[in-house]
Amino acid sequence: MSIKKGLFSQPNAFFHIQRNTIYLSLIILLGTVLRLYDLGTESFWFDEIYTVHRVSQDLQTLVHQLAADGTITRNAVYYFLAHFWVLPFEITEASIRSLSALFGVLSVGMMYLVGRELFDEKVGLLSSLLIAVSEFQIQHSQEARFYSLFVLLTLLSIYCYMLALRMKQPRRWIFSSLINILLFYTHTFAIFIFAVEYLHYITCWKDNKNTVVWWGISQVLLVLAILTGLLPMLREESVAGLGDGLAWIAVPSLKDLLRTVYGYLFPQNYQHSWFFIGVSFAIGLAFFTVATIVFNIRRAGGHRFAEVKTWFQNVRFPPRVSSEWMLVAVWLFCPVILPFIYSMIFSPVFVDRYTICAAPAFYLLVAALISRIRRVVPIYISLVALMIVIVPGLQDYYVADINEQWQEAAVYVQENSQANDVIIFAPDAEGYQDKSFDWYYTGTLPSCGISSSVKDDRAVAEVLSSCTTGHDRVWVIMRGPPDIMDRFASYFRDPGRTSMRLMAEKHFVKLSVYLFNLSK
Repeated sequence: MSIKKGLFSQPNAFFHIQRNTIYLSLIILLGTVLRLYDLGTESFWFDEIYTVHRVSQDLQTLVHQLAADGTITRNAVYYFLAHFWVLPFEITEASIRSLSALFGVLSVGMMYLVGRELFDEKVGLLSSLLIAVSEFQIQHSQEARFYSLFVLLTLLSIYCYMLALRMKQPRRWIFSSLINILLFYTHTFAIFIFAVEYLHYITCWKDNKNTVVWWGISQVLLVLAILTGLLPMLREESVAGLGDGLAWIAVPSLKDLLRTVYGYLFPQNYQHSWFFIGVSFAIGLAFFTVATIVFNIRRAGGHRFAEVKTWFQNVRFPPRVSSEWMLVAVWLFCPVILPFIYSMIFSPVFVDRYTICAAPAFYLLVAALISRIRRVVPIYISLVALMIVIVPGLQDYYVADINEQWQEAAVYVQENSQANDVIIFAPDAEGYQDKSFDWYYTGTLPSCGISSSVKDDRAVAEVLSSCTTGHDRVWVIMRGPPDIMDRFASYFRDPGRTSMRLMAEKHFVKLSVYLFNLSK
């Protein structure tokens, strides 16, 4: 009763809450529309086909296979959720991707809660807007993979950790551990989020030492729960616990590191040139500069001028590092820099989508900066400048074809094939190139695959001879790392090494299809 009385006795505060609720609702609505729009338009890509085949099995088979191939230590939470999600539906691009879209929408709301808990309402709203319009987040909310769930659980983990620190209740620490257990069994890069919380807890030890007992109990619970997944992962050659499964990852450069952080919010080059993107940045910067100057000139009279002057005088450089700023800085650092360093020293594990758990920290930093300078640069000026840069990239994302075009490739082969043709997948990664193609192919041509591990000409020739005997023409479908595709393409096109003559070739997004005639 006292809470209601307090609200109505302060009408400005009440209407402020109402206004923020409307803003948040509009932001969540925007995030929902952006994640559902064109959800089922593009065909499944290779990794999504892996998901489809996993979750379409009966539960017993799914559990057996996840345990057998080690996936139980990495992505089991998503696969189980997706399995039950698609049970009432026929599996289509839209039906299975809608689960990721749901996680993406929930992340927009959680971003607000985290920003509000760390800073204030303004930062919460601004950071939720940034994650809502992030092309990077939208893309991973529109694919049948676990990355949007990884973001949602990361936000939940950080939020529960902050509540446990503030409220100092034992049940808060236990609940925080339960969320972290789910996080670990969603993606093993969760260990870097654990590192974030450990480093923050130790760095702010003076404020946290009265919670050490229950914090310690929660960490013991976490370690015991993830031990069965952690030990096999540590025995592997890579921190991601994938061993040879990460052989496709190249050693990252500083350019890759910067591109990853840039991509958390800003547009990628899908269809427009980098020149076009550069022009949008220039226009956004020009608007920001001119609008800021005009705003401050118009408001430069007496009191306003003194207010701006006082603001500049009070700006600390470097700024005082609070516990909240420390958490956000470590949150951005650990999931990005630590895998980068590991990749440089040991084996490559650095992939931009693996670091998606760090992206919310970037949104918080940008939102906090916008909020901090609002006396000199109004929030609406900063937002309009950002949208000038972001919106053209979003338009490009929805117009351009991004996923591997397995459907288009299947239709092309089916419309141009003959009865005595054969299909060869080179390379064929554990049969999933074949499965990706067959999801859309309705023809009856036989097929076989050449593994990427088959490297010398003699071994390739043996597989090729076995596949093509009795056939007149060969369709070769290639998907994979450029170096492997180039190796196979140069072999097939070399008349000195094969008796095949190239008749036609067609290139799709991240796929190439070749038609060869077999010389008699």
